[in-house]
Amino acid sequence: MSGRGAGDGLHPVLAEAVTARLQGPRYSELTIEEARELSRSRQGAPTRLPPVFAVGDVSIESDAGPIPARLYRPSGKSMLPLMVYFHGGAFVMGDLESHDAILRKVVADCGIMVLSVDYRLAPEHPFPAAIDDAGAALRHVLARAEAMGADPAAILVGGDSAGGAIAIAAGRGQPQVAGMVLIYPVTDLSRLGETESYRRFGSGAVGLSLDDMQWATGLYAPDPASRLDWRCSPLRAEPPLDMPPAFVVTAELDVLRSEGETFAGLLADNGCQVEHLAVRGVNHGFIAAFGKVPQADSAIAALADWIDRTCRPETIEPGRVTS
Repeated sequence: MSGRGAGDGLHPVLAEAVTARLQGPRYSELTIEEARELSRSRQGAPTRLPPVFAVGDVSIESDAGPIPARLYRPSGKSMLPLMVYFHGGAFVMGDLESHDAILRKVVADCGIMVLSVDYRLAPEHPFPAAIDDAGAALRHVLARAEAMGADPAAILVGGDSAGGAIAIAAGRGQPQVAGMVLIYPVTDLSRLGETESYRRFGSGAVGLSLDDMQWATGLYAPDPASRLDWRCSPLRAEPPLDMPPAFVVTAELDVLRSEGETFAGLLADNGCQVEHLAVRGVNHGFIAAFGKVPQADSAIAALADWIDRTCRPETIEPGRVTS
């Protein structure tokens, strides 16, 4: 797919957003402050936030200083699953507000607690600052799960896009983590543009472009050698992978689709428990269109089902992949 028009097969609501985006500047043409402001303006203000029982901002202590976070609760019940969540934004954009509506929807529909982590962003704080913050946040939750009202045996890590890579880095080798949720994750910054989905969609005709990813990668991991680190490019992780059970979501019309598919396959090939949800007719970021795009609501429903089963691990078969 080439050119600057929205691609065929994309849900009309998503195609309209892409058309509007293509009329504006590329992120790489802007300063980081301008890019962040443009990202915020493109998200718009939700007309109605999904209701949840309680939401509160908290602070997590770390060696680098306090990390802002936001805790969502679906009810007043205790011993609930809790997902430590890392937002997307290409490692350089996004915050607690950018994913507030999405996480309210997840909390309400999945019946879990979520701790959204406002990790440090590049270029002010390049790799591995975000990874360090993620580790501190996860350790905070694992040490205080019961006090927070969470089930210590049902702690999850999750993230979308860049946040997916951060979640993988946080969750690997953590036996106390019950599972990880990876929504159109970044899994390889070392070979940008080389996959089938990059070749098809890299122009940006359906949303996220190769130019976007090259720009962001240059800010997040300016030293090319750092992109070979598995925490930066999880597809470079070598066995034993030691990963918790995973729920991987990929979008058909997304430059990151191929590497997400490959990562799901890598997990399965190494005996990890993985379910892969391949969603058709959507692009990168489609989850934010819940209530307007049926595939977004269906994906969240599938996530709710996976969380329910993953919190009872005897029902999961090792190495299973579903699409």
